Amino acid sequence: MLLYFLFSMCLTVQIVHSKTDEEMLTWLFRQALECNKDYPITQEEMQMLQKQKMPNSKNARCLIGCVFKRAKYMDDKGMFDEESAIAQAKKNHEGDATKIENSKKLMEICRKVNSEPVEDGEAGCDRAQLLFKCFQRKRTSVGILDAPNEIKIV
Repeated sequence: MLLYFLFSMCLTVQIVHSKTDEEMLTWLFRQALECNKDYPITQEEMQMLQKQKMPNSKNARCLIGCVFKRAKYMDDKGMFDEESAIAQAKKNHEGDATKIENSKKLMEICRKVNSEPVEDGEAGCDRAQLLFKCFQRKRTSVGILDAPNEIKIV
């Protein structure tokens, strides 16, 4: 189940650290394991992530927030860091202008999460949920990885 979750996260944060799927899964595995120590999620929540759905539990939101912070999507005040995310995309997609431009478009669309009201302040868990959902809903509209409805690892 953890592999399903990790692959789901791979699809979500691929625009920042996407040299190859294998590199991404390795990186995400390390980050998610570290984050899962503080924010353990259930098997059911992992299954939801597998289906590209965001669980609504605090631990699931905080685990996503933890991974986003480690990916430099979010700052230590729980805000989406568009500038840092774009910088990471430029670094990791060096030489691929299309991927960089598509990443920038997605970041611009999803910057609105910073103006959304959240209940957990600087923790960033609620905002991470908003960011996850924005990435999931908008990525195909800017040409980023058309994800299947359910991720299966063979």
